[in-house]
Amino acid sequence: MPQVDMILFLILIIGMCVYGQDPASKVVSDRYAVFWNRTNPFYRGDYHIDVCINDYLDIYCPHYIGPVADDRAERYVLYMVNYDGYSSCDHNSKGFKRWECNRPLSPNGPLKFSEKFQLFTPFSLGFEFRPGREYYYICEYLPFGYCHCILWL
Repeated sequence: MPQVDMILFLILIIGMCVYGQDPASKVVSDRYAVFWNRTNPFYRGDYHIDVCINDYLDIYCPHYIGPVADDRAERYVLYMVNYDGYSSCDHNSKGFKRWECNRPLSPNGPLKFSEKFQLFTPFSLGFEFRPGREYYYICEYLPFGYCHCILWL
């Protein structure tokens, strides 16, 4: 009989572990890829992605394999901003530089930046996210300096 009690106890513990998890502590994560260039349809308007804690966002910068004039290659600076910075397309007041897509002609392929949506980060340059909040990315097109409001998470 003690073996039956032990098996029931183990089933109870496993059930608590599986069903008692907070959604923020999920083991499986989703990964979203965004190709940050003018040919991507998201570039024509606001783009929204619903992410959860432990998900990833991969940003792929513009990259050219064939010959292209250096002044025709797309280059961007990407900023994380609050809603006001997003709606006014202004990174100066409440935003900070997140990434710089500045090597479109690199022989090693496109630059890729990954953002992990986590509650805590061990990295000094990492960013900590909170569930239920919205985060916004805008970009500045170099060398012309005009802003484009693009990504809303």
